[in-house]
Amino acid sequence: MLFQYREQTQRLLHDVGQVRVPIGDIDFYVNDARVQIALAAECLRQPAALTMIAAQQPYSFTAMTLTAAPTVPAGIAGVGNVRVAYLGLVTGGRRRLEMRAWEWFDAYFLCRSAPVPGPPVITSRLQPGLSGTLWFAPAPDAAYPIQIDAVAYPSPLSFDTDPEALPLPWTDAVPFYAAYLAFLSVGQPDAAAAMWGEYQKFETRGTQLTTPTRQPRSFPGGRGAALASQRTPLTGAIVPRSAQ
Repeated sequence: MLFQYREQTQRLLHDVGQVRVPIGDIDFYVNDARVQIALAAECLRQPAALTMIAAQQPYSFTAMTLTAAPTVPAGIAGVGNVRVAYLGLVTGGRRRLEMRAWEWFDAYFLCRSAPVPGPPVITSRLQPGLSGTLWFAPAPDAAYPIQIDAVAYPSPLSFDTDPEALPLPWTDAVPFYAAYLAFLSVGQPDAAAAMWGEYQKFETRGTQLTTPTRQPRSFPGGRGAALASQRTPLTGAIVPRSAQ
């Protein structure tokens, strides 16, 4: 897949002879694009888990273990963001933890007197990304299991045989993002802007193609997300006031 990305990016740059942009730079831009797209589109969702330590509130994303059955798909590097966290219950099952913005969490749970340790009821992300952390409150009084709906990011591609974890149709957006970075590097902002626009088009297209439309009530935001991305009014055509 790496060779395919290279060739597509070089065609967009009109540089198949590798005169303007070295191949090593192309590979760097391709891998940067893959991580950016994975996190922006949240197209690599994976279940993850961590085991809490008594009295410890923050946990690095790197401490989370991907738990997809039977094995973690090849080519996934780790957790880049957390969508939802669940507390494993002693009696079985799990309870969804309320997720708050960091400013709220800091103001009401860290800047005030610490609540009595116990099972966590609320969580917040600080610095989401490859070096992000997930905080819990109150501080756990035991080693509770946490189950996580995570957004993963892919491993770098160094050889053409390396597995590509990024799924179709988002792979179509990779060369445009890579070309955007390449044009910036050679001082062509107008060409870079054109590639950025194409990248956004294909990233949005990926979300449209993978958003369920059959059962909009069972999948909240399903059809609505597709219509919103197309800027289609949900209530039909808009009638100008002068015509009413």
